[in-house]
Amino acid sequence: MSHLHAPSSSLWLMLCFLLSVFLLLSTGVYGQGRLKLTVLSEDRLQMKWKEADGPVQGYKVRVKPISEVPQPELMLTTTRGRATVAGLDSSQEYALQILVLNGTTEKLLAKRRFTMEGLRDEEMIRSGSREQKKKLLPGGSGSGDMDDVTEALMGLPTVLYPEPTTTINPVAAAPTTEPPAIESPSQLPDEVPEKTPREKRKRKKEKERDRSKGENKEEQGTTQGKAAEEKPRKTPTPTQPVTGMSPRKPFECETDAAADIMLLVDGSWSIGRTNFRRVRDFLEGLMTPFNIGPDHIQIGLTQYSGDPRTEWHLNNFTTKEQLLEAVRNFRYKGGNTFTGQALLHVMEENMRAEAGARSATPFFLVLLTDGKSQDDAIAAADRLKNAGVEIIAVGVKNADEAELRQVASEPVDLNVYNVNDFPLLSKLVSRLVHILCGRIEDRGISKRMEPGPTADPALSYPSPSDLRFSQLGSREVQLHWTNPAKPVQQFRVVYHSAEGQSPQEVVLSGSESTVLLDGLSSQTLYHVSIFPVYENNVGLALRGTVTTLPLATPANLEVTPSSYSTLKVSWGAAPGATQYMILYSALSHGEPDDAKEEKYGAEQTMVELTGLLPATDYSVTLYALYEEDPSDPVTAVSATLPLPPPMSVQFPMVTHSMLKVSWVPGAGDVPGHRITYSTNHGSDVKQVEVTGLNSVVVQNLSSLSRYLVSIQSNYPQGLSAALTSNITTLKVPSPSDLRVTNFSDSDITVRWQAGAEDVVSYLIKWISLSGGDLQQLRVSGESEGAILEGVEDDKEYQISLSALYGDGAQSEAVAIRYSTLSGGGPSGISVTEETPVSMVVNWVPPNAHVLQYRVTYTALTAPESQDSTVLVPGGEKQVVLESLQPDTRYSILVTAEYRNREGGSGSAQGKTTSLRVSSVSVVRSDQSSICVSWRPVSAVDGYRIVIQSVKDKQTKEKAVAESSSSHCFTDLEPETLYRISVHSLIGSAEGAAVSILHPTATAPARLPIHPRMYPIHNEVCPEVTIRNSIVKGFDMMEAFGLTRTAHSSVEGVAAEPFVFNTLPAYTVFRDIQLTQNTR
Repeated sequence: MSHLHAPSSSLWLMLCFLLSVFLLLSTGVYGQGRLKLTVLSEDRLQMKWKEADGPVQGYKVRVKPISEVPQPELMLTTTRGRATVAGLDSSQEYALQILVLNGTTEKLLAKRRFTMEGLRDEEMIRSGSREQKKKLLPGGSGSGDMDDVTEALMGLPTVLYPEPTTTINPVAAAPTTEPPAIESPSQLPDEVPEKTPREKRKRKKEKERDRSKGENKEEQGTTQGKAAEEKPRKTPTPTQPVTGMSPRKPFECETDAAADIMLLVDGSWSIGRTNFRRVRDFLEGLMTPFNIGPDHIQIGLTQYSGDPRTEWHLNNFTTKEQLLEAVRNFRYKGGNTFTGQALLHVMEENMRAEAGARSATPFFLVLLTDGKSQDDAIAAADRLKNAGVEIIAVGVKNADEAELRQVASEPVDLNVYNVNDFPLLSKLVSRLVHILCGRIEDRGISKRMEPGPTADPALSYPSPSDLRFSQLGSREVQLHWTNPAKPVQQFRVVYHSAEGQSPQEVVLSGSESTVLLDGLSSQTLYHVSIFPVYENNVGLALRGTVTTLPLATPANLEVTPSSYSTLKVSWGAAPGATQYMILYSALSHGEPDDAKEEKYGAEQTMVELTGLLPATDYSVTLYALYEEDPSDPVTAVSATLPLPPPMSVQFPMVTHSMLKVSWVPGAGDVPGHRITYSTNHGSDVKQVEVTGLNSVVVQNLSSLSRYLVSIQSNYPQGLSAALTSNITTLKVPSPSDLRVTNFSDSDITVRWQAGAEDVVSYLIKWISLSGGDLQQLRVSGESEGAILEGVEDDKEYQISLSALYGDGAQSEAVAIRYSTLSGGGPSGISVTEETPVSMVVNWVPPNAHVLQYRVTYTALTAPESQDSTVLVPGGEKQVVLESLQPDTRYSILVTAEYRNREGGSGSAQGKTTSLRVSSVSVVRSDQSSICVSWRPVSAVDGYRIVIQSVKDKQTKEKAVAESSSSHCFTDLEPETLYRISVHSLIGSAEGAAVSILHPTATAPARLPIHPRMYPIHNEVCPEVTIRNSIVKGFDMMEAFGLTRTAHSSVEGVAAEPFVFNTLPAYTVFRDIQLTQNTR
């Protein structure tokens, strides 16, 4: 036969090559090099890529919108070669980049630009080609939609090597000691190497089931556990030889085992009528491949929401046509989601014999729901599982995945499915049909498996049972099982990962029923087989699967700005982590810069990243390290604070050409500031930079101009945001105090006070009011006077003066009138600011040039007073008369004198004030002191206080300063009347005395002390200082704990001291006794 195989081999290789080319062109996955994109829904995209060779720490996925308007980009990290993103805009163009992370470096692995609409258009073109191929298939497919790659593979003719014409009848095959589901011979050397056709078919279905499980993990929107790495798929080989080119047939579950399948469908309002039609299509595809009948597969359906409703029982329909017609026509119920109540309804109503349930037949329950149950579904599911029901849970859209895992039967990796939306249900049909078919064949009662003449090996060599898992972690799991009744020599525990690693084995004593598997990979599905080894045979394996937990990731990552150059990073500790690693990088226009790496000890859960740029977004990625293995990353984005700007700006001084700008710094360590100022129309922009100052004077401004002033703090990292304010300069000032200081011949001398320091020049104009030409004179801005020529006698002139400035502004003019007439006198004579020895005389000058004024004053109260005269220059308007007598009225005459004659006069009277004090009174007195107070007199130099005993004329006196208003005399005699007199002093003059009489108090009586009450010993009386005098005695305040802070700490003593005492004196309440040892 070898000569017949050679042509077939070359033909097969050519067809395989054409098939691979066709798959790349026809598949619904969009590939570019290593990158493949799959549209899952309107806004969800799945991406897969070929993983990089060699060790890598992970991959970074960046999806950035391509737009002129800045938009946020999506960035995530993963350790696997796949990711799913959501929330994409169908019309927006995106740039996708896949970067390899290795330490602190990032390397571009793949990139592509795409739009969701473009990807969907390509899918429609490709799906059109597939529809053409489907038309060639006879009949419809009852297994539902397969994924795109499977469709492309199954849609092509398949050519196989011819097989021998002789076939083995499964019934006539020689019996074997191993059941069909036993491990392959490579795992157990004691097994028989030959396989019957039934065993080969059983093994093939197990492989298809495992592959369906892997596909489920890859293509669901949200899957159970960590998705396994993508592996090349092989085209399933039919069991019958095929020659030539023929289309594939729809999948049919060809098992002749019996099973009861109950479909429990969520009909709540959250599904909606449109999606419910998709649910019916899903159920129809699920039912079509099975052999329906009372001796084969029975399918019932219950719809639930607020209350469950059985649409049909297991025994209602005996043909597939009846069943499919029923599923096409059952109505949408609507209501809430009470999954627990529905599960109990299945147990109480649908599992009864009257409803068609068969006691010796496996019972399967397929649950379809789109939300979290509003009652306790887990307890109800446990009751069903304890009754032998195998539950397969299918979640859609908003289903609670954690709840599905607890409701479904083990292994949950085969019995839990979750898709993101109802259109994706069709993707599950093929997988569920294959898995259900395999489970039915494994558990069901097959009519073709009649017991042979030999004893059942399961009875002769029983297997362990009830496989359980505990202490499940990321690197270990504890296995538990129940030992068979027959003694076992050894247990061989064989385990390997689903990724195809070589199996590992642990050998235990036959008395053991538990073992700890450690050194496992995190987040990995493991297949476990426990073989009982007897003396001369090996029993059937107890099998199960378990998925290790992922490496614990740090929890609650928070990144908050603490300053303009630091970020505070905190997280919850990851149990068992040996270190933490942080990768952080600035995002410049959404693009990350080179990442920096920091590592921290396991005890640290709060760190601060320093040396950062202000007002910058940073991406912070945190890993928990377990020796050298990193956990999945957690990422957060936060921005540093901006550089603190100044907090307030003020203009304490504003003139026509100058501003003083002051501000409050935003931080205590600001090195300097930049001040920018310009007019509001933006012209003539100027800057000033200062260091170590909080104010600056800006000069050479234009008058009456509005300026925009901005202040920026200048840090080593750059400039802060600007604090701005507007201010308008004042108008230019006019000169002041324009006056005529001299008139000689035909010239007038005028003088003035400068308006400002930056006056360029002054313009003087004058004209005779009786007619004549206007004359003007311009002098330098530094001048403060000028001579006006050509002035005539006996005329009145108008004189004006204005200042001219550098910015072209001219001030308002100041003007005076001056008359060259002579003979007028002063008017409005008045007296002000009277004191006991002086007064001020004021007058209004006449409208003429006075040479000088003669001021004559005479005391009116003195009997023989003489006139006194003071001469005042003609430009003055007042004079101070000094050395006057207190409390005296004066007559004052002011006369104007001209160059050639005496002018008119004006007179007034004024009186000096008295030197006598007032309100003299005694404010405190006792047996040895008197304190007196008085009302002060203005403009005096001091006071003289005299106290005299009326009894013996003994006198004491004291001079005090002008600021005093009281004085105390001490060391006086008790019970003595004293006269106290107060004199005010000014220079050598002394005011009249103001006196009062006041007696001292009676001296206190001394109480006799009995000698026996007084301690007999030599005592020394201490010395204390009181009123600057050293006396013998005790400071009772100190002795009894009385403080000098206006309160007392001794019970029975008044809280407030006596206010008029010079020293604090406290009042002891009545009947209070204070004792203190004076030794």
